[in-house]
Amino acid sequence: MDELAHAIIPTTDGGYLLAGRQDAQAMAVKVDGSGAQIWAIPYSADGVEVFADVVEVSDGYVFLGKSQTTDSTYNYLLKTDYNGGVIWSHAYSLGSMFNNPQALIQTTDGQLAFVGYTNNHAYLAKVSNDGQSVLWQQSMTDYSESQANDLVELEDGSLVVTGVAALSAADLDVLLLKYDADGNLLLNRPIGSATQSELGMALTATQDGGYAITGNGNLSAIPLPIYDVLVFKSDATGNTLNSYIRGNVFEDTNLNCMQDADEPLLKKWMVRAESADGTFYGYTDENGFYSLLVDTGLYALTVIPPAPYWGGCDNLEYNIVVPEQHDTLVQDFSLHKLISCSWLEVDMSSTAVQACDTVDYVITYRNRGTDVASGAFVDVVLDADLNFIEADLPVSEQTDSLYRFELGDLQPDDEGRFHLRAFTDCAVIEQQAVISSAHIRPDSICLTPGAGWDGSRISVNAWCEGGTTYFSIKNKGLGDMLTPLDFIVIEDEIMGYQSQDQFQLPAQDSLIVTRSSTEGATFRLVADQAPQLPGYSRPNAVVEGCTTGGSFSVGKVLEFPEDEFDPFVSIDAREVVLSLSANAFQEAFPKGYRGDTIAANVDIEYLIAFYNGSDEVIDRVYIRDTISDKLDYTTIQVGASSHPYTYEAYDRGILKFKFNDIALQPGEYGFVKFHIKQQPDLPEGTEIFNRARLSVGYDAPELTAQKRHVIGGSDYTDFVEITTSVWTPELLADIEIYPNPSGGEVVVEVLGEENLMGWHCQLFDLQGRKLATYTFENNRSVLRCGDLPKGTYLVAITNPMGKLVGVGKLSIQKP
Repeated sequence: MDELAHAIIPTTDGGYLLAGRQDAQAMAVKVDGSGAQIWAIPYSADGVEVFADVVEVSDGYVFLGKSQTTDSTYNYLLKTDYNGGVIWSHAYSLGSMFNNPQALIQTTDGQLAFVGYTNNHAYLAKVSNDGQSVLWQQSMTDYSESQANDLVELEDGSLVVTGVAALSAADLDVLLLKYDADGNLLLNRPIGSATQSELGMALTATQDGGYAITGNGNLSAIPLPIYDVLVFKSDATGNTLNSYIRGNVFEDTNLNCMQDADEPLLKKWMVRAESADGTFYGYTDENGFYSLLVDTGLYALTVIPPAPYWGGCDNLEYNIVVPEQHDTLVQDFSLHKLISCSWLEVDMSSTAVQACDTVDYVITYRNRGTDVASGAFVDVVLDADLNFIEADLPVSEQTDSLYRFELGDLQPDDEGRFHLRAFTDCAVIEQQAVISSAHIRPDSICLTPGAGWDGSRISVNAWCEGGTTYFSIKNKGLGDMLTPLDFIVIEDEIMGYQSQDQFQLPAQDSLIVTRSSTEGATFRLVADQAPQLPGYSRPNAVVEGCTTGGSFSVGKVLEFPEDEFDPFVSIDAREVVLSLSANAFQEAFPKGYRGDTIAANVDIEYLIAFYNGSDEVIDRVYIRDTISDKLDYTTIQVGASSHPYTYEAYDRGILKFKFNDIALQPGEYGFVKFHIKQQPDLPEGTEIFNRARLSVGYDAPELTAQKRHVIGGSDYTDFVEITTSVWTPELLADIEIYPNPSGGEVVVEVLGEENLMGWHCQLFDLQGRKLATYTFENNRSVLRCGDLPKGTYLVAITNPMGKLVGVGKLSIQKP
């Protein structure tokens, strides 16, 4: 018995329906969700019958069939009930005695449309939902031969068809046709190479308005029926990318600007081709080879070193012209070391942190520098609410919550990973922050400092003692600070009035700042870093839950970034969750002030988690993330993951992670994380969106919820709310401000006091922006207000301990 299925569709009852033939009869087979047969019915008429396709309608199924006799072949539609009983059948010759139907759909207006070919030409027909009337039909006769194999309806009711067009006897191309809802031709586009044969067999509309077409073709240029599977991606008008820029990236050890046989090839280097119409990305493979699929045009071709220690033989950028489609251009990159130094990267993360449960941290590390990192090690500091259980590597040293892991010597491009498991205290509450960190050493940055660097290096630490939060701002550099720097303290989501908002420290000196809250507020201190420091640190520290009371605020820690801008530091700050949903999810760090607002030039980390909700072991997970053009794709730093993965960059900014042979167990979660910088100096109001598409096993792809950030300004003071609510009457000293109103100099006098050395008078506008700081002579401070615009201003007086002791209002008037 000869049986063949031509089509299979899922049915609304959770099963499947197969359509095809059995010997000379058309055949339909209905099965349940597990494949068990429910019914199988043959259908026959005068000749050889076959079903080409089937669709489910509201009250049954409609089959597209072909009946062939010795004299003719014609199309027909056959409708059955859900049990396979025939309701009606209608035949269509479509102007020819020889018809070959291929595909059928039900359109959104309830009618039926099908495609095929007759007399060697593609056709499209639309018929009424009862099959009795041909509403319209179209045939494509622009080519010597053509056929239509599949169709799809768009939201506007237009129909898009794919198939084959014969441009010559030796040149077969994919055919892309588009008709409006009334059958008028809108697009007629052959797609393919003049030296190869390509056939379109199926298509679907894509979210970007284009089409994905699958088929086959003879790509070997051998006149034999040797066919490869093809996948085409086109835009709405059928344009495809089919040209390549390729080459090798290698280390030119003998500086002859040529690739010699024994010279190292540089793997996982990013290459970018940038034009006015689009930018394309790719990584070099294990052999230093890159291949970018591009459009025609003029490109600035650039290689992006993974560390700033490399130079090019000529340069790192070339102008490349791709003059025509189906072209391939070759450009190699010759690199040499400018600086011999290691460049260590580390990342630490986990799927999630749950109360009274084990956290499985993964720590990944690599040396992307130009020299060996001798005696490398990682220091991991666990949150106070975590108890260490075990790690894959032995602990070489332990001090309190710090655990050291020796890595040995790391050669350039060496990388590794290890797991660390800890148990979360059962007393933690939902949204409480659990913060752990990893620091890999040696952490040298072998770059020449800027000429304006004073040798200082600022760090911030924080701790809680007796219900008081302590911050230490330290100059741990070898040089004294030559100019004062600013700092701010944020209480929960409010930046209160701060008096000691500047500091200037000698080398190795520090400043202690304290805050307290009976309500258990979260305090974060953010300090400026020394200008032109070689490195990327942005000093800040946070304390949550420092109170003698029982309750405290949560959910505020992740609103701001941690100080992990240097590649050798990773800080994993996570909010405790009570349970995990049985779905993929995505997190973004920082999550943003009040949910989404961040400052310009703040790096973003994305964590993408996946889940095996089936009863079987899953052997592959693929993740695709299309990166926003508001982010700098060249700065991607892939990070920790639950399982080993490979990654690639392609097209106009797609990042793809591939977990092959993952063996993800039923009910098991996995994750991957990456780090990326913003495009420089994004303006206020800029929105950054991100979401990922996951293919877990062979199920349909799943989209994560979209993450959104909005740029609030260049600095926290541009968007964090400033309050003056701490200025209460019981704190006020007796002060006079005169003349008031004024248009020029103003005197602020503290009555009953003298010799106010170390006191400050500060001027604010009504939005809380600080405009100036003045000192006192004896008990008076002179404010120079001549350049201020007309309006009302706030005056604040602080003593040498930083305590607010007086406030007042100043009115500026102009003639």
